[in-house]
Amino acid sequence: MSTPQLRRGMKGVKQCVLVMAACAVGTARAFTFDTGPDWAVNLDNSVQYTLGWRMQKINPLIGNDLFFSQGDYKFPNLGEMVTDRAQDLIEFQASYEKRLGMRVTGSVWKDFAYDNEAKQNPAYSFINAYSPNGDRYTSYAHRYFVEGAEFLDAFVFANGTIGEIPVYAKAGRFTQYWGNAFFFGFSNIAYSQHPIDYIKGFTQPGSEVKELFLPRNQVMLSADLTPTLSVAAQYFLEFQPNRYPESGTYLGFFDVLFNQPGSGALQGFGIPRNDGEILPPNNDQNYGVKVSWSPEWAHGDLGFYYRQFDEVDPWAALVNPATGDLQSTFARKAKLWGISYERTFGLTSTGFEVNERFDTALNSAALAPTNTGATGTITNAIANVFVQLGHTSIWDTGVWLAEFSYTHLNSVTGNASLYNGVGTANCHLNGTAAPGGWMDGCSTRNALAFATLFDPQWLQVFPGIDIDTPISLTTGIFGNPAYRAGAFYAQASKIYSVGVKATYKARHSVELQYNGYYWRPNGTADNGLGIGLPAYAGFGGNGPVSLNDRGWLQLTFKTSF
Repeated sequence: MSTPQLRRGMKGVKQCVLVMAACAVGTARAFTFDTGPDWAVNLDNSVQYTLGWRMQKINPLIGNDLFFSQGDYKFPNLGEMVTDRAQDLIEFQASYEKRLGMRVTGSVWKDFAYDNEAKQNPAYSFINAYSPNGDRYTSYAHRYFVEGAEFLDAFVFANGTIGEIPVYAKAGRFTQYWGNAFFFGFSNIAYSQHPIDYIKGFTQPGSEVKELFLPRNQVMLSADLTPTLSVAAQYFLEFQPNRYPESGTYLGFFDVLFNQPGSGALQGFGIPRNDGEILPPNNDQNYGVKVSWSPEWAHGDLGFYYRQFDEVDPWAALVNPATGDLQSTFARKAKLWGISYERTFGLTSTGFEVNERFDTALNSAALAPTNTGATGTITNAIANVFVQLGHTSIWDTGVWLAEFSYTHLNSVTGNASLYNGVGTANCHLNGTAAPGGWMDGCSTRNALAFATLFDPQWLQVFPGIDIDTPISLTTGIFGNPAYRAGAFYAQASKIYSVGVKATYKARHSVELQYNGYYWRPNGTADNGLGIGLPAYAGFGGNGPVSLNDRGWLQLTFKTSF
């Protein structure tokens, strides 16, 4: 590590120590307003400070790739700080006799490791002039990676009765998670119920999907018809897409996707740039109905679901073949029916989901000459287990979560010529015209993936301090899911983390964690510039292989008051 990098790293550590010291002497309780017995009014703050360092050298086959270079060269040196981020989540809630109330939350952040400039392979500097603005962050990327703020929840609620039936109403921006899946956000019943913050997801492997949900404007009504039967319905008044690491950021995995246009190198060689998103209307008949039933004979909880929704994960569509401009577009009015079941056995809880999606977005040919992609019908099945670890000679307590996700492609029903599946004309070997297979990122009819989080804990190791060691892994066992973004769970993929965490009086925590990523690369070729730099062939292999050299060490401090 160079002297300037060491100084930056020590500065970040000092900042973290100062934050910890300030919080240690401050109050450890949420602020509760004295409003009398009828009202309950609280104000909470949750502060998080994160430092991160690159732990892998640049792989030349990634750094030389026209589509991958910006992410690799933003922080190119081993040991370089890749994030130095302070964030505060502010929560205000008030309720009157637990019948009427409101909740407003917001977040503000600043990452001191980032400036407003995207970097690229120095070998490409001779073509920078092709795109004088291509190496600056857009306002969108600046907001989420350099500094910004946003409101999250903002809703009102009312609880009452109609006759003797309890009824609950909510309106505004909030999240609602249906089903009982833990990890697989593209195959579960709650798919596209809300957008997912994959910026957070990539930096915190092992997070449950519901922890990554972003709120949308909606209205929701529910009623307890009997002690064992309830119904709920929601209608959405806002569309928001998934949030991903952008081009030119450390975990940005493809330089022409999402809201950052892409490097000057790409545009200088006539490769399309991304011009943002074509969003569905906010009010586009997105709704859902849920029935929850707990009959005695089931010995558990059953759920039945029907939803119509615009998908929150985009295709990359060539919307203007004449100019070569890409834009992110979204499948509209997909349908889903689903069934869930959950049952507890002592310290073990099991969950199951089955859902079928119609007119859902499928893995589609890159640069397809249309503003849509292939659609079809798929069936997903999820099974999981949640185990509370009992006291043993090895640990005091803890949890273990494990989940399988299976996807089957029933049929391709729309734009079949664009479907990128094994055996189709779009499935090519190593970016050539030769037929390809699953190793080239082509979808298979069946796919199975697995995810787990193992977190043993030791209590009162020091006075007031508990220690745990969270270990997570998500991997593709066989096949590539046919749905859009199935590459994240492609065969042989691995997203993993290993950490150690200390928690003081259940309010303050410090965690040191290594995060790593792997997708199977597939062959090499010249990078296309004619200057003799080898790179991964085509788009690299079976998934976002650009992240294979982005392993990093993360130090996170959290506190609430």
